[in-house]
Amino acid sequence: MVDADKFEMAMLANSFDLYSENAKVCNEEGVSMEIITEKGGVYRQIRPEYTVMKNEYGNILKHSGKFGLNPGDRDKIFKGLKEEKKKKGFNTDMKVA
Repeated sequence: MVDADKFEMAMLANSFDLYSENAKVCNEEGVSMEIITEKGGVYRQIRPEYTVMKNEYGNILKHSGKFGLNPGDRDKIFKGLKEEKKKKGFNTDMKVA
């Protein structure tokens, strides 16, 4: 693994950690919260933890494919490896005139 891959893997791990921490808060306390206004009214808003969780999910999707962590990207990686193997050997698909 080259340094750039290590850095990207560290970013992915950090995103998983942040997602997990914020998801725990949202699961325990809900995705919205009540704010009391200066006049005594109640205002509901999305929790900041939900926003962080949502952003980190996007980061996870963006970076996980590079490591084959979802089925579609994993399939692309293995197809690429199979095609690379075919190029190294003789071309058995050639037609003879």
